[in-house]
Amino acid sequence: MFKHFIIRNLHSLLGFENYLFIFSVIKIRTLELDSRKKEFVFFSRMFKEDSNVLILGANTGITTVPVARNISKGRVIAIEPVPDNFKTLVSVTDYFKCRNVTALNFALGKENRDIEMYMPVINKTKSHGLAYVNDESIEGFEEGIKYRVMMKKLDSVEEVSDLKIDGIKIVAENYEKNILEGGKDTLMKHRPLIYCELWFNENRKNTLSLIKSWNYEIRILNNGKLIPADESLIKTKNLFFIPAERTGEFKNYII
Repeated sequence: MFKHFIIRNLHSLLGFENYLFIFSVIKIRTLELDSRKKEFVFFSRMFKEDSNVLILGANTGITTVPVARNISKGRVIAIEPVPDNFKTLVSVTDYFKCRNVTALNFALGKENRDIEMYMPVINKTKSHGLAYVNDESIEGFEEGIKYRVMMKKLDSVEEVSDLKIDGIKIVAENYEKNILEGGKDTLMKHRPLIYCELWFNENRKNTLSLIKSWNYEIRILNNGKLIPADESLIKTKNLFFIPAERTGEFKNYII
């Protein structure tokens, strides 16, 4: 409650757009100090400098910038559907001079159509990091700001079609399985390393089942190495999916 009070007052003092920009810049500069982001930081360092990485659910650019810096000779495709977040994503990547980032403003799913998204309003405070697709499979919030946006299949995104995809980071607030299904051809063709954040619910079970069926290993970060995940013991929502045939390429990162 107190946290929302502070954020709500910052929204009023700075304006929502300015708040998002300042918040994002500060988070990027202090990311490595945030223990909650240790798995992502690990992921961002697993690529060669000429790799190509997709950031799906890029939000305001907090995870896009570190990846772009680490693959200075490669490309980052950052996809974010919420207009407010997208505007900040563009401003932030420009601020950090990430010339290798292409930002795209639409949602991803398993079909091409218009959809409705919500940015939750919790205790009268906009929660930009929890925006989600209005879908019957997702339990939403009582209050929220509605957005009408275009949804595309990853397999139909022109900016991705000509790239060799080395990695994907996906955070989609319980819509991950739909996005993966809409990108099956891309994943089967390139077999990228995937970092995925999954809540502990039915979507998590279904997503893990899908990724296993595509011959990916599920791993978690433990003491600086990625270890095979025993689902019954996993206590983190931050997961790494590695194609079984590519584990040798990541021998410096896994056990």
